[in-house]
Amino acid sequence: MNKNGSENKTGKGLVFAGLGMEIIGMMIGSVIVGREVDKLTGWPGYSVIFLVLASFGVWVWHIIAIAKKFMQDVSDSATPKD
Repeated sequence: MNKNGSENKTGKGLVFAGLGMEIIGMMIGSVIVGREVDKLTGWPGYSVIFLVLASFGVWVWHIIAIAKKFMQDVSDSATPKD
């Protein structure tokens, strides 16, 4: 606890800010790689669509995993310690 009586939660906030940057980077990378794969294969954008959807799915899975970890941390800190 800090002197105001609240816990320092800046670390958790930074994690979620990092997740926002992560999704932006994943989408940009998916579009760039997908366009190159489409050029090589001659497909009309299928690789871009697949990679964007796959990246989004992995990102959502990552958010769920982090949320579970934070919920575990909160429940651990809520239990009184002897």
